[in-house]
Amino acid sequence: GHGFRQSVMTILENYPEQAVLCNMNMLGTHDTPRALTELVDPRDGSREELAQRKLSYEQFSLAKPRLMLASVLQYTLPGCPSLYYGDEAGMEGGKDPFNRRTYPWGREDKTLLEHFRFLGQLRKNSDALRLGSLTFFHAENSRIGYRRTFEGKSVKVYANCSGTPWEIPEEKLTIPPLGYCITED
Repeated sequence: GHGFRQSVMTILENYPEQAVLCNMNMLGTHDTPRALTELVDPRDGSREELAQRKLSYEQFSLAKPRLMLASVLQYTLPGCPSLYYGDEAGMEGGKDPFNRRTYPWGREDKTLLEHFRFLGQLRKNSDALRLGSLTFFHAENSRIGYRRTFEGKSVKVYANCSGTPWEIPEEKLTIPPLGYCITED
């Protein structure tokens, strides 16, 4: 949490506000392994091995909530979220060219699609998320909390990257492991 906050604050303190708001927040690109794969299977291999490699059920079950949590940060931190086609559908794959497979029309992960639609709508409808200042109120033990504020309206984001529930008694919240909560003030 602390290192994450420090990295984000270093960017905010060293770049003009307009540059920060235009930063491309990316989890994956055509130059990197698919985000879903990288989150649980970062190992390399031969071209033949990578061509055949698929995430196991257990790996996918861990990668999916990690991707959802990472995308919450991607869409709620300052900058402009940039989504590599197919990440919203649950595409997997190693380094190029295995990250460039065709879109899985009709086989998309419906939960991920809905999650990314929700984040897109949330950001579209929130000036605080698009234009607001950022203040961290928690950053320790793999748990991050921050507020985005613009013209008197605020959005609070809680991200629990830990393996245990995060109890927040003052808010009457319990954030599950690899879970998140987004509230409006």
